[in-house]
Formats: sequence, C-alpha cells, structure tokens
Amino acid sequence: MLRTTLIFFGLLLLAASGPVPARAQLFSADPIIEAAQVSDFEAVNELLIKGTNPNIRDRKGRTALMHAAVTGADRIAALLLREGAFADLKDTQGNTALHYAAGQGHTGITQVLISAGADKDRENRAGETALMRAVRGGHANTVRALLEAHARIDLADFTGRTALDYARERRSAQIERLLIAAAERG
Repeated sequence: MLRTTLIFFGLLLLAASGPVPARAQLFSADPIIEAAQVSDFEAVNELLIKGTNPNIRDRKGRTALMHAAVTGADRIAALLLREGAFADLKDTQGNTALHYAAGQGHTGITQVLISAGADKDRENRAGETALMRAVRGGHANTVRALLEAHARIDLADFTGRTALDYARERRSAQIERLLIAAAERG
C-alpha cells in the first residue's frame, strides 16, 4: 500500500513538472529545417558553421535542401550543397529536392541541383520524374532546363503516363512542342 501511494505521488509530481524537453523536440522541426522553410540564409549559414548536419530530416523525411527547393531559396540550396547536403536523398514519398524544385518551377535551383549531380530521371513512389512534375506544374522554363540536361522523356509513371501525356492533359502547347522537339533530337 505504501509503495503504491509513493508511486502515485511520484507520478503526480512528474506530471505536474510539465513536459519533458526531449519530447517537445521530437515534434518540432530542427532549426535548420525551420530556417530553410522561411529562406533565412544567415540562420542556415550560422547553423552549418556550428556543425549542424545538412542532411537532417523532418518527420516526413524532408531535408533542408528539399525545403529550400520548395521555397525557391537558390542561395540556401547552393550553400547546403557546398556544405555536404546530398542532392538525391528521398523523402517518405520518394521525392528528391529536384522533384520539389521542378514541381514548383524553380529553374535556378533545378539547374543548381543538376550541376551538383542530382539524378534528373529518379522516380518517386508514384513513378514521377522531375520532368513530369515540371510539366504537370506548367513550368516551361524548368522543363527546358531539364531537357537541356537530357532528362528522359520516354519514362512513364505508374499510371502509364509520360511527360508528353501530362503536357497534352494540361493542353500546354508550348511544353508539348518542347518535348516533341527534344524527342526528335534524340
């Protein structure tokens, strides 16, 4: 009985002391992720100088580089790559930073990632490539950049659709012409 009472009061004191800090950290984003999300170059740079791992992931498997690709933060993307970020890491859906940059139409980051060796034909879990994401988003300049880097136009996603199919679905004559011209060049 005395032991049960002591355990009860111990648990009551523990509960009254508030949340455990490590637990709170578990559900919040890492500072470098947060800085990349808001395109804060100085904060990202400072965190890297302090030794933060540039490849740390959030709970969805996204890295700071992926967040920079979404927001169009070219300088942050270049900095992260210079400091050891891996261009081809995948999130839980199989998307890479290149998928995000292309899907958002961020041509500059798309070119930076390709120059850093990103696999321009890598497929996500739906079988989509960066080229397909750029076409679906209607981003002609990004499509052009990927085609200039020789992204494959013959690949199909898991529904059997190619980049050209997506262009036709969007009724994007400009992107359709880019893809056909690339196919003719071989």
